[in-house]
Amino acid sequence: MTSEAAIKKGKGLVANPEFILAFCLAAFLGVAGATTIIASWMDFNEEGVFEGMRIWAVLMIVILAVLMGIAAFLVRAGHGAEALFVGLVAVMGLLAGLTSVATLFLLWMAPSDGSLMGVEGFGMPLVGTLIAVLLLVLAPAAIYGERILPIFVGFIAGVWGILSIIVFVMVVFIGVD
Repeated sequence: MTSEAAIKKGKGLVANPEFILAFCLAAFLGVAGATTIIASWMDFNEEGVFEGMRIWAVLMIVILAVLMGIAAFLVRAGHGAEALFVGLVAVMGLLAGLTSVATLFLLWMAPSDGSLMGVEGFGMPLVGTLIAVLLLVLAPAAIYGERILPIFVGFIAGVWGILSIIVFVMVVFIGVD
């Protein structure tokens, strides 16, 4: 029986140990996380003397307040708070895609002697340009071709996913030597 069903049947919280355990775990993790976050915002010197708050912590609070204000505006305008979430997911997806394109381009385009921004790449600017253009063209083509060529879209999405995995493995585990 689920927590909601047990509460609706009148058994109460005491008869529902799963709810108590889940609630206590969530409360403990919430308090521990909030304490950790607030402690990480504080700036201490080498002797452990408090020197103030870090500026990025204040900026993060301001950004969250602005996002909450935008969400409240969207709810009042009748769009729902989901509109902000969808917009944020779209923007983060676009930034992630552009970052992977830039990483791949830099990896292939940079000379192998490390003279470009300290990055030792493969020294093949033509291949880097081809990969960057291909990745930038494939994402909109996959979105546009959804109704026209579903098999092509599946292939393009697979290529995008495989290239993303390759970039992740190369950057994180192998590194660029």
